[in-house]
Formats: sequence, structure tokens, C-alpha cells
Amino acid sequence: MSASLHIKHLEGARKANQLIAITMLLIVVTLVWAGFATLEEVVVGEGKVVPAAAVQQIESLDGGSLKEVLVKEGDMVEAGQVLLVIDELRFASAYHEARQNKQAFENQLIRLEATLNSVQFSPEQSDWLSQVTVTPVFFNITDSQSDRRAQAIYNSQLSQLISQLDQTAQMVEQKRQAREEVKITIAAQRDGLTLANQEIQMTREAVAEGAVAELELLKLERDAVRLQGELSAARASERQIVAAISQAIAERRNVALEFINRATDERNKISNELSALNENMKALADRLDRTQIVTPVSGSVSNIMVRSPGQVVEPGQVIMEIVPQDDQLIIETRIAPKDIAFVHKGLDAMVKFTSYDFVIYGGIKGEVIYVSPDAQQLEDGTTYYEAHIQTIENQLNGWPIISGMQASTDILTGEKTVLSYWLKPLLRARANSLREQ
Repeated sequence: MSASLHIKHLEGARKANQLIAITMLLIVVTLVWAGFATLEEVVVGEGKVVPAAAVQQIESLDGGSLKEVLVKEGDMVEAGQVLLVIDELRFASAYHEARQNKQAFENQLIRLEATLNSVQFSPEQSDWLSQVTVTPVFFNITDSQSDRRAQAIYNSQLSQLISQLDQTAQMVEQKRQAREEVKITIAAQRDGLTLANQEIQMTREAVAEGAVAELELLKLERDAVRLQGELSAARASERQIVAAISQAIAERRNVALEFINRATDERNKISNELSALNENMKALADRLDRTQIVTPVSGSVSNIMVRSPGQVVEPGQVIMEIVPQDDQLIIETRIAPKDIAFVHKGLDAMVKFTSYDFVIYGGIKGEVIYVSPDAQQLEDGTTYYEAHIQTIENQLNGWPIISGMQASTDILTGEKTVLSYWLKPLLRARANSLREQ
């Protein structure tokens, strides 16, 4: 009997030892696991969604009368989409008038270029007729009525120039003929004077011999003086005619040069006016384009101020606002002062939206991009630091995230082992106990 009890006692002791060993093994395994297993350490904050870009205020630069509003509050719009239309009538009519003026200027330039190309001015030519030549050229203007008008002006101006050139040419020819006549007269007078001098010489010899009275010699000498005077006068007349010919030729060149200068000045003036008109047309085209007011960013429409067709929109007046819808979101979150030491730019974060159950919908990953350098206060006096978290998406698994949604943020500040979490209360209690009296 005692042996049986002893065996049972040993069996019980063995099982107890096995249980203790298993328990110790479990404790050791648990401690080893707790020493190596890690948990994320996070700082929790509360905040809301704000646009990554500022809210866009839609304005009309030029103002005008409202023609049509194409969107409603809450509508989602894409960048470049037309939001409303301003009545374009006044800008359209000014632009149409400017286009007509531009066409008129261009037609004038075509005519003036043809006019200048019709006149060849070569003062270096030895032949005075070749110094200025007029050769009509062909030009064409698309509009038939404008073409007829331009052709008439061109023909009139060219005809007037040709007439003036012909007049100066006739004057040159007349002077040239007069010079030829004077040259004939000079030749005759020169021959007559030569004969008179010969006759004087012969008479002088006869007077010396006493064959002829001296009075005859005096008459011959008087005639010779008269002939010499007439010859000098004829030569002076020739010089005057030559000068007149040169003046007439120069006048012919001046007529052509003045014509060219007038046409050139007119062309330059029209060209300058056309350049100014082109700039004005660009401004008018911009104004015409701005009658269709578009959104510069994608987002949602809010706060429409002007709705009724015909309503006057003042220049610079805010018409509506667009809350930007970016590919990324910004979460403004509040961090408690006790946690701010561990928060800095570049930390990863998980954003959970109160509108969507985290267990069902999950959250969006993000990154800390800003931490305020100083603490701020709420109206109730609560102190906090502001941090901005930028998400990598703007939707939660296809569900929309809009500005103003409330969110909680878990900012990953590091990792700790499970063992350190277990020991933390003990270490804190020990540290506090060592300071007590």
C-alpha cells in the first residue's frame, strides 16, 4: 500500500515538474518573442481636409452683362471648363470693325508696294531718260470692290507721275533743241569773226600802202567788235541753256524722288498703324475670349454670386469660387504639445476619415510635410501644434474625399518591442518611487 502511494507521489511530482518546465519554457519563449517583436509607435492627431491649393475666386476682368451660367453649386468641373458666358456683343462688334480696318490697311500696303515697285530710280545712269523709268506692275486684292478702288488710285497716281515726268522731259528736249540752235549761231558767228579779222588784216596792209582810206579799216574793226560781242553773248546763252538742261534733268529726278518718298512715308505710316491695330486686335480677341469664363483648376463649384441673365458683372467682381480637387489632399491636424517632440517632416502617417468606418473602408497613407514652429491655441484655450499631412491619393478606395471632412491621423514616430511596452509602467513606477521621501 505504501509503495503504491509512493509511486503515485512520484508520478504527481513528475507531472508537476513537467508543468513547471512547460510554464517556464512558455515564459522564456514569450519573453524572447516580446524582446524581438515590434509594435508601431504613433502620435495621434485630429484635423480636417483642406485644399492643397488655395480656393480659386472666379472673376471677370472686363465685366459686362451676364449671358448664361453653365454650372450649379456643388458641380465638379475640370480645368479649362467654361463656367459662365458674358454677353460678347460689344467686344464682337469692336473686333469686327478692327478686322475691317486691318483688311483696308493690308490692301493699302499691297497698292503702295506695287506703286513703289513700278518706279525705277537710278540716278547713276549716264542716260538721263534711264535715270527714272516707270513700269506698271500687276497686283491683286481679294475683295473685288477694294481691288477696283485700289487699282483706280494706283493708276491715277502713276498717270500723274508719268505726266510730270513727261513735262520735265519735254522741257529738257526743248532746251536741248535751243542749245543746238545756239551752237549753230555760235559757229556762224565764229566763222564770221574769223573772216572779219582776215579782212581787217588785209585792209590794214592796204592802208599802210595808201591804197585804202583808214576810215574803211575803222568800219571793219567796229564790225569785228560787234561780231565778238554777239559771239560772247551766244556762248553765254549756251551756258545758260546747259544749266537749264541740267536743272530740268534734276527736276525730273526730284519729281520721281518725291513720289517715291511720299509713297514710302505713306507705306511706313500704314505699316505702323497696322502694327498698332494688330496689337489692339490681340487685346480685343483676348477680351472676346474672356467673355467665356473658365476655371483654371479642377474642383467643385461653390458660392455663386451672379445667377440671372442680364445681370451686370463689374470688372474684378468675384462671381463664384472653385474649391480645388487635386490628386493629393492636405490634412491639417492638431498635435498635443506632449507629443510634438517626436513629430517632424518626412514621417509616414495613416489618415482615417470619420465619415468612413476605418474597419470597413480603411485609410489613406500620407507624409508629414509641415510642422508649425510654435504652439497655437483654440478658442477654449487648448494648446496644440499644427502639422500638415499630404496624402498620396485623393480618394478612399474610390470613395470621394472633399474639403472640410474630419479626420484622425496616426503619425508613425518609431517602433518599440513588446517587452519595452510591458516594462514601461514598471520603469516609470520605479523612477517615481526613487524620488519619493
